[in-house]
Amino acid sequence: MKIGEILVSKGYVTQQQVDGVLAVKGPDAQVGQVLIQWGLLTEQQLMEALEIQTPPPPPPPPPQP
Repeated sequence: MKIGEILVSKGYVTQQQVDGVLAVKGPDAQVGQVLIQWGLLTEQQLMEALEIQTPPPPPPPPPQP
């Protein structure tokens, strides 16, 4: 899932705001960072979205006897 989709689904920004970033900055833009620079998103909100985007790895298997 793209970070913009997560931010919209959480209600932090609108789809129009994400589209605006992509229109101005292009598809390679770091959407979250641009939204923070524009004052539309907080660092904390971005961190929460990034945690959803990249969940922690599964725990290691138990040791074999």
